[in-house]
Amino acid sequence: MVLSPHKILIIDDSPEDRELYRKYLKSGLDGSWHCLEADLAERGLELWDQHRPDLIFLDDALPDLNSLEFLARLSSLIPRSHVPVCLPVIVFANQGNAATAVQVMKAGAQDYLVKEQVTPEVLHASVDRAMATIQLHTELDQRIERERLCTQLTRKIHNSLELEKILQTTVTEVRQFLQTDRILIFRLESDGWGKVSTESVGADWTALLSTSYYDPCFNETYADFFRQGLITLKPDIQDGSIAPCHVELLSNLEVRSNLVVPINTNTQLWGLLIAHHCAAPRQWQPVEVELLQELATHLGIAIQQSALYQNSQQELAARKQAETIQQHRAERERALQLITLLIHQSLNLDETLTTTLHQVRTNMRADRVAVYRFEPDWSGQFVAESKGEAWIPLVGPHIQRVWEDTYLQATAGGRYQNHETFILNDVYTAGLTPCHLELLEQFQAKAHAIVPIFVQNRLWGLLAAYQNSAPREWQVEEVELLEQIAVRMAIAIHQADLYQQLQLQLQERTQAEAKLKKSLREKELLLKEIHHRVKNNLTVVSSLLNLQSETTQDALALKLLQESQDRIATIALVHELLYQSPSLERIEVDQYLKRLTEQIFSTYSSQHLRLHLDLDAVSLNIETALPCGLIVNELLSNALKHAFPSHETGDIWISFKLEKKHYCLIVRDNGIGLPEGLNLSQSPSLGLQVVSDLTRQLRGTIMLSQGENPAQRGSGACFRVVFQELYYRKRV
Repeated sequence: MVLSPHKILIIDDSPEDRELYRKYLKSGLDGSWHCLEADLAERGLELWDQHRPDLIFLDDALPDLNSLEFLARLSSLIPRSHVPVCLPVIVFANQGNAATAVQVMKAGAQDYLVKEQVTPEVLHASVDRAMATIQLHTELDQRIERERLCTQLTRKIHNSLELEKILQTTVTEVRQFLQTDRILIFRLESDGWGKVSTESVGADWTALLSTSYYDPCFNETYADFFRQGLITLKPDIQDGSIAPCHVELLSNLEVRSNLVVPINTNTQLWGLLIAHHCAAPRQWQPVEVELLQELATHLGIAIQQSALYQNSQQELAARKQAETIQQHRAERERALQLITLLIHQSLNLDETLTTTLHQVRTNMRADRVAVYRFEPDWSGQFVAESKGEAWIPLVGPHIQRVWEDTYLQATAGGRYQNHETFILNDVYTAGLTPCHLELLEQFQAKAHAIVPIFVQNRLWGLLAAYQNSAPREWQVEEVELLEQIAVRMAIAIHQADLYQQLQLQLQERTQAEAKLKKSLREKELLLKEIHHRVKNNLTVVSSLLNLQSETTQDALALKLLQESQDRIATIALVHELLYQSPSLERIEVDQYLKRLTEQIFSTYSSQHLRLHLDLDAVSLNIETALPCGLIVNELLSNALKHAFPSHETGDIWISFKLEKKHYCLIVRDNGIGLPEGLNLSQSPSLGLQVVSDLTRQLRGTIMLSQGENPAQRGSGACFRVVFQELYYRKRV
């Protein structure tokens, strides 16, 4: 409640009566009274709306409105939270009328006095009763509004985790409820400093938001008391109850009266909820103190909730970051596996490099990844790349540019000869020479990570990742990925070189065979020689693979090399049998499969296994026999490697039968069986994928069956391939 003189509005068309009331008011009532006067009801309503007096003396019979009409009009102007209505009006009648008195009192008036009976004592008593009643009703209204506001703010506090929004809503609505000039939240720091973190302030007063203050006495004098729940209220800072230094501080902030309530969290003093009245002194009411105290308690809870929420969000962010790192690591592992598989499956170097670079760029989210090959003079050119659409190509059918790097040419490869990587997060802040920077600008590069590619201990070229859109901080994991890819690329390049040499040898031998063909008289001799040479060439390939396996430490690479040797041996056996056969067009399947299975059994440690053959004496042309033999190789090798773990004893059956117009090949075992729901075409096993592809090549069908419990010993697996002989036009 603002400390100011009481206002009484006297509405009476009799100047003598108005003068009499003023005289009585001055004669004995406590406190100071300021009187407003009107001679008509309408004028009185205007003064009411302008000044909001504490009490109205109303003549019962005014020229324009009677008392009941006036009370009805006044009632519509006063918001209220309860019934019955309580109007700050004392009605004065020229002549008493009981019925009118009852109606007036029901309409909300506080008293009904007959003018001729009014004495100073009667008037004083009536005013005191009216003010007391009005005060009670005002306090009731305030409590109802306080409960409403407190409930509303409490609901908002507990329904939201946005602390700033909670604090701002609180100060805004509290200032509106208290009808005061400023409400702020003062955040305390451990060093004695504090800052206005949230504020609601009237337009006529200075905003203090984000202002910091230091009070050297606060921690020593007040902090513990506020922590224990101290509430301070100063109706008037000029009344001498506070130290002059604090009076000066508050005066500089335009404060005349203040109310301070602590905000505690877990017995820790977090800050202060402060109300400032700047225009005049103010008597803070208990209901107002209770409101701030209750809200401060809920704010303390909200602050704790916000801290817990922020902690949980930070933990969640850290967890997501860890998951992202793990996901990227898994993606890199998958990319490495795919690239390794591609390198060992393909001898097409251009295809291998292009596919590998696309995988690397996708995984690293780079703008360009490229392979740069050195020329003998240490100039070089880009031979393969993967790039985003926005960037110029460095590789293409019409791009035959050799790049000259004076540093690399002068130093024969420079740092890369020492197996060093070259990482630049920002080419413009790396202190590069102008010519080097100009070269990188031609590549559109703003950052790069470059690793060397060594083939047989010789610096062959570079693997480079470029970021063109902006600088980039390359991660250790990304550089490690490039290094691992460079090693695998070196294998692919070496394989391609060997394959090229082999192709050259084959070309030379083909030319020799062409010359031999002219000198041979019989077709059989020529074909025998061809089969013999093909068999020998395949033996060379197998030897190369065996040589490669002796220098390879990667278990997956060793496995792929061994499987490739087995397949080559299967193909070579066909050509050997054709060479030895009287007929140069057909192979005896029973002899072929018997030789083939003996050869495969000798490759693996299979003394603990028994092989059962049931083979019809039939022959097939080479177009049919070759994929058939490869299928037997894959299925038998798979059974020897996986069906009998820990060298368990067991049996393998191979059957080849002519059934009407179809051939039926069955390979089965009594081993541990196959995984449930196995799909050959989608199997992760390369061997089973090869079987599926070869069956399609034969235009046949394959069926897989096993025991009811695949995990039970002895349930085994059974592959049944049905096909017809393929017929092609004669080759010679």
